[in-house]
Amino acid sequence: MQFLDEKDQRIRQLENENRTLQEKVDLLEHNVEVLTQAVLHAAKQRFGASSDKTPPIYGVKRQIIPN
Repeated sequence: MQFLDEKDQRIRQLENENRTLQEKVDLLEHNVEVLTQAVLHAAKQRFGASSDKTPPIYGVKRQIIPN
């Protein structure tokens, strides 16, 4: 039957399109994970513990200013 053949062909075409789109989604999800990790790493380097402490300035005494 021609109708069933066309229907089966359309189903295979849609399955192939679905597979292709799923592969693209998987790749994009992977890219989001990689970029998220890169941003987190950059933030840690820029704002991490190493930058939390202000290095002492020799010859200058810290003053406590009362409220």
